[in-house]
Amino acid sequence: MMDSQLWAASMLMLPLIAAILIFIFGRYSERVLVPLTIIAMSISLWNLFLQVWTNGMQSYPIANWDTPLGVELYVDGLSIAMLIMTFIINVCVSVYAFKYFACFEEQTNWSIKTPDRNTKALSQTKTEHVALPSSYKEEKENQLVVVEENDYLPSNDVEEAVTVTTKRNPRAFPKGQANFLFWPLWLLLWGGLNALFLSSNLFSFYVTLEILTLASVPMIVLSNTVLALNAAMRYLFIAVFASIVYLLAIVFLYGVVGSLDIQSLALELRSGATIWMAIFLILIALIIKSGVIPFWLVSTISNAPIPVAILLVALVIKAAFYILLRVWFEVLPNEILGLVSQLVGLIAAVIIIWASWQALQQRRLIGLLAYATVAQAAYLLLIFPLANGITDSWSFDAWQAGIYLSISHAFVLAALFMVAGHILYIVNSDFLHGMQGVGRISPLTLITFSIAGLCLIALPSILVDAIWQSGQWWWLIVIIIGMLLTTAYIFKVLILLFTKLDDPVKHEGGLALSMILIPLLLSIIALSMGFFDGEISRVLAMESPFGEVNRN
Repeated sequence: MMDSQLWAASMLMLPLIAAILIFIFGRYSERVLVPLTIIAMSISLWNLFLQVWTNGMQSYPIANWDTPLGVELYVDGLSIAMLIMTFIINVCVSVYAFKYFACFEEQTNWSIKTPDRNTKALSQTKTEHVALPSSYKEEKENQLVVVEENDYLPSNDVEEAVTVTTKRNPRAFPKGQANFLFWPLWLLLWGGLNALFLSSNLFSFYVTLEILTLASVPMIVLSNTVLALNAAMRYLFIAVFASIVYLLAIVFLYGVVGSLDIQSLALELRSGATIWMAIFLILIALIIKSGVIPFWLVSTISNAPIPVAILLVALVIKAAFYILLRVWFEVLPNEILGLVSQLVGLIAAVIIIWASWQALQQRRLIGLLAYATVAQAAYLLLIFPLANGITDSWSFDAWQAGIYLSISHAFVLAALFMVAGHILYIVNSDFLHGMQGVGRISPLTLITFSIAGLCLIALPSILVDAIWQSGQWWWLIVIIIGMLLTTAYIFKVLILLFTKLDDPVKHEGGLALSMILIPLLLSIIALSMGFFDGEISRVLAMESPFGEVNRN
């Protein structure tokens, strides 16, 4: 028991200790400490997995204080599945980030300036003449014209030559700054995620959510732009608001039951006005934090560095979904589930169609993927109306399909954002019209985007069986519309990547092989998860709220 408790505790402490050591020893220490931490974490995770696989659910009271007074580390099949997903994505992000920051340090971008003999603005910078399309022509003289960040200027339709002033790419970084600051913040985020997935207390969930916010906000501003700062501040304010709402909800629950432990709440919680208010507040807080209602997710992803965007879409929003799963199926009384689940499903349906349509309208690849992330997160909410009959035979299938969907989406979205980073490096732009022909000069990029995109299209079909068994055919209409829209915006990008140009896209420097192979690996993992459906089902069934149904 002591050994297994040590493995669980090390999942929390190892990344936090490594983060502190990187701060102490400074730049370049991450080259040693990050690989060592990953190796140590893999050993701890493997041993913890063996404990759960052989002995079932594990519970470790901290400092020998039992619930409800104490806090414990709790590990079951769902916890292990989320820990494994987090480990795989974090390892891939670490390899990708090492090359990403090296490629984007001190990279430059173009800003357009018409001839101005009377102004000394932007002087002392290197200038040269390029052809400017007529669409960018300005009628007024002596006017400064700045192309949208990362914009791409086609070589045809030229009407006049202008002076170009070299500026730093908004997604580039001062040399060494982001490379150093990213790693301790990333490790802090990893430790917070592990702590959340090992918690069984509503207040512990609150604390770990705040750790994720404190780690995410500084990482968003690593690109050192005004837009990134605005996005980070918006995310901070909205996250704090959601945290206050969540904290108020658990205060109500504690006042009714006198405990915040999930198992104690499940035994004592009964329907009532206070409980209804707490449920409403928890739903609002966690739906906001999951990014389903796009108050913050789109702007944050659009302005954060690519490795940070990957962490947000693949891991951070999944943390709120995990808490919602725990509270919904393990705490709330059964008589409440059916009344609220249809409302949650209606919200999900509206967001799926709206966000998918917005993704189709985007001119930038990052914006397209940001709205796609919102739509994919909304699909996860459909499991709540599908699995609301907790004693019905299809409920476990719907619950399991939702978790499978969550894990697969994490791998697919991480791969798609990594591909977006490749394209941004190749053409110095995330405008869709600027990436024509990229697939011809980088075939692996085209293959990876194709695999990940096709997975993104097909994954919602996992829910079809549960929809059919439960008789809730109206959700099938939503899924079909969402899949058609997903197909439209994925093939919109694929056609551009495959288009042949008379003047092929050129780039300087070689693209790091790891930045191409890592997203391909993630896409293959997502594609191959179906071959391990039996093993995944067995892991998820360990101490699930549908355990009795699954055994029959």
